[in-house]
Amino acid sequence: MSDVRIEFVSDEDQLKVYFDPVLQGLRATCEGGEPASGVSKLAGRETYIGLLTGRWLEEGDPPWRWLELRVDQRTPDSNVELGTMVWCEESFVFLEGDVRPPLPPRAPR
Repeated sequence: MSDVRIEFVSDEDQLKVYFDPVLQGLRATCEGGEPASGVSKLAGRETYIGLLTGRWLEEGDPPWRWLELRVDQRTPDSNVELGTMVWCEESFVFLEGDVRPPLPPRAPR
């Protein structure tokens, strides 16, 4: 986790945004999620396919984790434009081969 850096913190919203170069560029499928308050304009129960940007966030207490994905492939249930960024809750994100993203363990609050 030594290369992970914090990009943004909002104590009021219990929100931290991180960047992890290990995640950047990994091909992933996101099977839904929910909007992340103040950070996302687009999220939902659609399926998105694309590349992880390396950005992820923790929101709330206990924290939920969300990964940012740049959509680069159309799916039947999604009508977003290619290149759109979406936030996906970590349990709905699968790398090629159904591998879970290599996120570090949650830090105690």
